[in-house]
Amino acid sequence: MRIKVWLCAVVVAVAFTSVLTAGCEVSVMSYEKNYTRKHEGRMSTSFKLLQGTKENKLRVDAGQLVKFKYESTLNKGTLSLTVLGPDETQVMEFPSGEAGEKELSIPQSGTYLIKVQAEKASGHYSITWTIE
Repeated sequence: MRIKVWLCAVVVAVAFTSVLTAGCEVSVMSYEKNYTRKHEGRMSTSFKLLQGTKENKLRVDAGQLVKFKYESTLNKGTLSLTVLGPDETQVMEFPSGEAGEKELSIPQSGTYLIKVQAEKASGHYSITWTIE
């Protein structure tokens, strides 16, 4: 009888925890190295488990050029690396599991968002940028 009560308590605790963390970022055994300066920045994380969204805002003016270097490895799960414009539409995507460089000529002044979305992901990503 005690085993059934204990098992029931564990099931309820797990269910309650999953409800509380729904839509939240969960990171297990991760190492982050992030910074943002006026004309440069970096988002970099190695992780055993990453669930959720990480974001970094860039304030840029029309005509400026943003140069990105990116790399990621994905052992499991899904990982999406994108840049959203001031109207929240996607203006650039960095392929998961690849490395490279991209440039974005800013068509409209405003706040752009570098967005990383992960679902039960294991691996690493790094995005660095300079604004000219």
